[in-house]
Amino acid sequence: MTEILLDASERMQVILLTCRDRAFRHVEGTRLSLSPTSEST
Repeated sequence: MTEILLDASERMQVILLTCRDRAFRHVEGTRLSLSPTSEST
């Protein structure tokens, strides 16, 4: 799976959303993390 992602990333932008950090820790790239915010109503 990671080889396919790396191959595709040479030709286009790849955005990978996962909850399995450890499975993709060896894949290079910019990492972003999302965190909940408080909603004001």
